[in-house]
Amino acid sequence: MKVLDIIKSVDAGKLPLIKFNKKVEEIDSNIDINMIGRIVSYQEHNLDDVYYVLTVDLGEHIAHNKKVAKANYFDANSNPVLTVFETNFIKNNKTDLYVMPTDDIGEAYSGLTFNEWWTAFVNNSSNIVNVKYAAEQAWNAAKGVIDNETV
Repeated sequence: MKVLDIIKSVDAGKLPLIKFNKKVEEIDSNIDINMIGRIVSYQEHNLDDVYYVLTVDLGEHIAHNKKVAKANYFDANSNPVLTVFETNFIKNNKTDLYVMPTDDIGEAYSGLTFNEWWTAFVNNSSNIVNVKYAAEQAWNAAKGVIDNETV
């Protein structure tokens, strides 16, 4: 998901849940690839170029995030054995992410279990004859994607 799309969602009052991709490893970030976080706010800055500081809440999927966190922070003996969660870089499960407007930092993440998806499918298929269409509509509704608008 591109940063400008994330900004549009936040401006519309929607706080997207993102599964972060390898781009977070290329930028100054406390987030590791495959972590999942909700963008809760942003700030726009303009020095030579426009950039954004996204505030990311990692708390909703903290167990998952701790599993995928890389041990690349140094302990008192100068060994890279700590994850970001064992440092003071994340406060109240939140961290800032410095990004450019065109960066693609991850994909929208629904966080759905199969049972949640199936319930949405059943609830949306009663008036629809085409099962494939019903399944797509249920999946999109459950993910918060309606008429190609990402929530």
